Amino acid sequence: MATSGTVDPIVFYDGVCALCNWTVKFILRNDKEATFHFASLQSEVARVYLDPHGVDPSDLHSIVLLDGGKMYRRSAAILRILRRLGSPWSVFAALEVLPAAFVDVFYNLIARHRYRVFGKFNACPVPPFNMRERFLDRAFPDAVSNEP
Repeated sequence: MATSGTVDPIVFYDGVCALCNWTVKFILRNDKEATFHFASLQSEVARVYLDPHGVDPSDLHSIVLLDGGKMYRRSAAILRILRRLGSPWSVFAALEVLPAAFVDVFYNLIARHRYRVFGKFNACPVPPFNMRERFLDRAFPDAVSNEP
């Protein structure tokens, strides 16, 4: 949990992207201390948290992490998440020594083709019942029945 009345770390992700939903499931499985919270970029929650930081939630090509009041995007967000997950995943955080622009080339390539390669949902899937408290956009009116 975070400072000044906010909840973090928060992972903001493209709620209809199959790869992004797989990433959320991966984090949920490996977050031993249950510290991460989630919100889809399409949600009002994302707008509330991201607008003050000048981050456009309509940029669905970017995963965004709010951690300790600081925003991380794209590969920086992924590497920070892996670091926070601990061993064995934190070993990949060593890639943080590379220039972000270099690592983002690979991130952007995957992001650009993710719907075609991994698929897309018609709406944000409903999270498993026992994990819903970790999702800040808890009202799931348009959710499909697939669980992430």
